Amino acid sequence: MRVKVQTLRRRGSLVRDDQPPRIGDLVVAERRDPKLSRAVTTARLIDQRSGDVDLLPEIYDARLLWVNGADMRLTGIERADDGDYAQTWRVEVEQHA
Repeated sequence: MRVKVQTLRRRGSLVRDDQPPRIGDLVVAERRDPKLSRAVTTARLIDQRSGDVDLLPEIYDARLLWVNGADMRLTGIERADDGDYAQTWRVEVEQHA
């Protein structure tokens, strides 16, 4: 599903700056996480045209908060070198004419 995504947190803290959205393909799937030794739901924003390159860091234990028309919110945990942080994505499904 082709979407625009804005991250709403940086290292777990809410950010208010108007950063440009990333545009790519949203993939939500369940897979085994070796760090947690269990299955988790993940959300990825990828560029399928460039061979499934991640455009944003993947979020783990992804959860859909709400959907309203073409807008939705996903939340989960984003991993960084120095730890795991809460992350929320503002997602807008691209409309096709």
